[in-house]
Amino acid sequence: MAYNPEPVLGQAAMAASLPVAIASNQSSIPVSIATAPVLVAGSATIGSVKVTDGTNTATVKPASTAALATDPALVVTLSPNAPIQAVSQSGTWTVQPGNTANTTAWKVDGSAVTQPVSGTVTANAGTGPFPAAGMVASGSANANNPVKIGGAFNTTQPTVTNAQIVDSQHTARGAQIVATGVDTFTATIGAAIPTGANTIGAVTQASGPWTSNITQAGGTNISTGTGAGGAGIPRVTVSNDSNVLATQSGTWTAVLNPATSGGLSTTKLISAASTNATSLKASAGQIYNVQAFNLNAAPRYLKVYNKASAPTVGTDTPVNVWMIPGNTTGAGFVLEISNGVAFATGIAYAITGGITDADTTAIGANEVVVNIQYK
Repeated sequence: MAYNPEPVLGQAAMAASLPVAIASNQSSIPVSIATAPVLVAGSATIGSVKVTDGTNTATVKPASTAALATDPALVVTLSPNAPIQAVSQSGTWTVQPGNTANTTAWKVDGSAVTQPVSGTVTANAGTGPFPAAGMVASGSANANNPVKIGGAFNTTQPTVTNAQIVDSQHTARGAQIVATGVDTFTATIGAAIPTGANTIGAVTQASGPWTSNITQAGGTNISTGTGAGGAGIPRVTVSNDSNVLATQSGTWTAVLNPATSGGLSTTKLISAASTNATSLKASAGQIYNVQAFNLNAAPRYLKVYNKASAPTVGTDTPVNVWMIPGNTTGAGFVLEISNGVAFATGIAYAITGGITDADTTAIGANEVVVNIQYK
């Protein structure tokens, strides 16, 4: 067994000291370091490190664990070269330039001058109303593209209804179109119409008679009152569908001028062995002349009906009955009716041997001839 002499108590060199193992339940042992150690480059585990001010020890917790109000604070000063980290604020932030009051103007750089701003700037003007002013004063020349009031030109004016908005209407040359509404307006012509020929357009009269004194026609003074015709006597043409009332104090001289058209229509009948029922005209007309002659010794009777078809002899009632005298050598009559005999429905006739309306006695063939002029 080797024998080692008892070591010297107190501080001694390692060669004169015994190695010691610290128990697992050993209380804290104060350690002093005369010279700060230098850590080896690379990864190394040095154990736990606590930061303390001698009284309080800073607490380090995982990021997922919320800090408590009782946790000792650790004051850290950031280096001017360190990047600014993200921060969050749950309440109201108060930001001011340095330690000056919040009323001090902020500068975007150190020049202390007004800086240009680009991009879209939204400004809140506050509460109106706001006055508006143009860029050109009244009576000045047109400049700087001022806001102008105009309207729309339409070849056909728009039609709107109640409560609708419509553009002001203008002509193709920019003149505003003005029309009267419920309230009328008065237009005053600033200058007299010049002498000579002038076109003033159509003139209408709302109500009441027009009063106009015409003194000339065709450059000639108009004559009034009675008198002979002349250059100053206006001529009047009467329409062809009008009648002119004429009066005559003396004797009228009428002259009938023959015409090639517009006269009366005529018909001729040579009797057959019957009552000779005939439709002369199927519409309204008038008879102006009748010539009837008889070769039988007994008289014959010409009966005229107001009917648009051939009469039913013995049943229909005639309007007129004219006797044709009898004579084997010939006898008869000529009847001239100046104003005509009117038939409102039509003109029809028949010839019988008896005078009564109901007679149906037929006459002989070729014994009676009848000519009628009618319209």
